[in-house]
Amino acid sequence: AELREFYDDNPGLFTAPEYRAVTYVSMQPEALADEIALDETELREEYENRLAEFTTIGTRDIAQILFTEQSKAEAAYARLQEGEDFAAIAEEFSGLSPDEITLTGITRNELHPDIATAVFALEEGAISKPLKSPLGWQIVRIDDKRPEHVQPFADVRDKISRDLALQRAESALFDISNRFEDARASGETLEEAARTIGLQARKIPAIDRSGNAPDGTSVTDLPSEAEFLGDIFDSAPGEENDLRETRAGGYFVVRVDTITPSALRPFESVVDEVRSAMRARATAQALEQLANDIRARAEAGTPLATIANERGLTLTDRPAIGRNFRGELLSPAATAEIFAAEPKQIISTPAPKGGFVVARLDEILVPDFPADDSQTAQLNTALENQMADDILAQYQTVLEQQYELQINQNQLASLFPDQ
Repeated sequence: AELREFYDDNPGLFTAPEYRAVTYVSMQPEALADEIALDETELREEYENRLAEFTTIGTRDIAQILFTEQSKAEAAYARLQEGEDFAAIAEEFSGLSPDEITLTGITRNELHPDIATAVFALEEGAISKPLKSPLGWQIVRIDDKRPEHVQPFADVRDKISRDLALQRAESALFDISNRFEDARASGETLEEAARTIGLQARKIPAIDRSGNAPDGTSVTDLPSEAEFLGDIFDSAPGEENDLRETRAGGYFVVRVDTITPSALRPFESVVDEVRSAMRARATAQALEQLANDIRARAEAGTPLATIANERGLTLTDRPAIGRNFRGELLSPAATAEIFAAEPKQIISTPAPKGGFVVARLDEILVPDFPADDSQTAQLNTALENQMADDILAQYQTVLEQQYELQINQNQLASLFPDQ
């Protein structure tokens, strides 16, 4: 009797969704690509055309010292050859720290052509002779050398073959889809039009809005587009939709054959589910009551550690968290509640994976933004500019409404082409 009462009071938990029986035709490039043959000459040509894609550009990590005079550069180079420290020489001649003379991940094209070849010819750890460039004179040390790497044709052959086949398949599908639509326009059904282009219409006996069959398993081998299920549940029985193109270059069209309305499943068929749901509801209610009791005691002054020890529960000291924190014990909603609380306030909130969390806000930590910090200054400037822009925009809107003005933005922009 208790199970039956729970079933009657919670029909939404035991109601089967609406199901629809569907006929559809799918034309996807992946399926057609398997039938497209490519010869080695085509693949080799494509490899050469896409060589840049398969090439990892060589880079260097370097340290450099700049000089305005050749004589100083040569004097510094002589001392480096005698084993003096590169960073010390750099600081003496240029006043720059080790971080300021270091460049990482430099490509050949990022160096001036006058020195690029010489620098990239150096081995790791080597120091160049003084090099002349538009910047003056430079001495360069190679800290790390990562040579250019080209993936061999054999390593990327399968990828090239698949890519080319998919391109050919997409082009072919455009013509195939036109033939399919011509067949439908002449009066053929989905099934007949599919046979005209050498395909077979597929049947789905029953599918719900989530893409599941009545047994709860996912219906497989469907077009991945969200519009596929949308078309099914936006169509009337017997209605053939327009052919829809997918983002992957394929096509599909659906027809709803029959509709099985949403209905409450018979009690006898869901007894086990009712029992499980009833048990879960009772457990959740008991946990919520426990959380409320703990919260009440904590608010009355009993330390959380004492309550946890009495009930054999775990007390966790959580390090400081930000507004966007989420974890196994704290949902985004719980984090928002914490940030709305006052220090020492107790909160009780559902945990993301079930159960409840009782927490106390120990302290609010305010970030320290030094007044002389450059990033803080930049942020302040950006906010001030944004506020000024917003105020001006509002003022402009008021003036336009008050005096019925219209501003020709294109004409205005032509007067200030560099703004």
